[in-house]
Amino acid sequence: MCLDKLEKFEVEGDYGYKVFRRGFEDNCLYGADIAIDIPRSIDKWLRSKDIWYEHDTFITTEWDKQPYPAGFHVFVTEEGAVIWAETRSTDVVRKVQFRGIVATGIQGTRRVIVVSEIRILPEREV
Repeated sequence: MCLDKLEKFEVEGDYGYKVFRRGFEDNCLYGADIAIDIPRSIDKWLRSKDIWYEHDTFITTEWDKQPYPAGFHVFVTEEGAVIWAETRSTDVVRKVQFRGIVATGIQGTRRVIVVSEIRILPEREV
């Protein structure tokens, strides 16, 4: 998942919505497009509400996009996350608490915050 463009905007609060992908063979949840996050069993993710996950630090570079620091992509609204997840039947939307904003921008037509850490809250499937 990459931002289509960087855009500065005010971020209110420290909660948002993260799209995860269910693994086909290992029954794990991953970051939405690539297994950048440490794979965990679904049950472990669901019970991990007091664990903060930290993203590896590097600069994301796309040939046609402006580079920005990598991190967990968190949608500002639940609606934005659900619309993104509905394009793939394997995706799961989870409410997360976040900290360490490293970039803000637009993905599709929705505002997204790129953050260095997330704490996963109770599951909601799409």
